[in-house]
Amino acid sequence: MTTLEHEIVAQFETYEDYLDSKITQEHLYYLGSRDVARQLFELGCVGGSEVMERKKFEQKKQELADQKNTKRSAQIPLTHQGCDLSFSPLMEKLGEIEDEVRNGQKTALIFIRDFNAAGQEVSAYIDYADRLRNEDWTNYFKKQKKLRPKTSDMSFYNWKTRTVHKNESTSFEVHADNDKGIIINNRRDMKEFSLDPAMADKPGDNTIRYDIDDPNYLHCVLYVHSSRRKV
Repeated sequence: MTTLEHEIVAQFETYEDYLDSKITQEHLYYLGSRDVARQLFELGCVGGSEVMERKKFEQKKQELADQKNTKRSAQIPLTHQGCDLSFSPLMEKLGEIEDEVRNGQKTALIFIRDFNAAGQEVSAYIDYADRLRNEDWTNYFKKQKKLRPKTSDMSFYNWKTRTVHKNESTSFEVHADNDKGIIINNRRDMKEFSLDPAMADKPGDNTIRYDIDDPNYLHCVLYVHSSRRKV
């Protein structure tokens, strides 16, 4: 990657942002709209300005993101490394994706139904990235502490007391759809996926649902979303 290419992809989040940097008020006056101006610049129809092709921009953008992710991964120790995770299929899967969740390539929503310390049945939808940032997972992966639903999770429900807690999530936002039921939107690329078990084979674009049979819990489901935008 040349210095100029690096500067371009580092400065602009999207190819459209890059094209917009070329467009002046004079262009808009004569061409009538920003969309038309973008198309003409991309096609190379506007003289006096060399424009990087979209394919090359996206390729270089991905290269830059990969470089950043590699450096970030090297700086952040993975807490599952060196741990025997065979005691829990859920922990095994979470260990597999820990690196990608930490560096932003993937997001993961964990559903757990279990008993709390008082013997009450509780459940929660857990933003894995949020928990990774806010907790030390060493004890979870070493089986010294059990991953349990918390009232601070994205969504928490106590089946005994009928208590509900809802909280903001860094990775996801929740909304209801009359036809699809509860829909989860990924904040990074705005792709959505469904929690409906009937859509388990294809819950949404770039999302895989794992129904995990783990003897440590009453019920476990993991939704893993591959994000197009890196953070």
